[in-house]
Amino acid sequence: MKRALALVRSVPALDAEQRGRLMDAAEVAACVLAGKVSKRWVFENVPVQYRHKLGRVVLFYEGEVRAWLDTLRGQAA
Repeated sequence: MKRALALVRSVPALDAEQRGRLMDAAEVAACVLAGKVSKRWVFENVPVQYRHKLGRVVLFYEGEVRAWLDTLRGQAA
């Protein structure tokens, strides 16, 4: 019997204070990434697990995006 393997990515468990405020992609690009990337880059590169949809609007928690960036920096070092 063959078993399918799945890659499960989990969002870091942050409490409400650590999550920070909800931001749209343009705010993430401007505030968190210091304007070095575009809104489009945020949509293409930030993993789907960090997206929160409110109707048609896609928002990101500031703390989750910063935690994700820290993991990238850790992998690069």
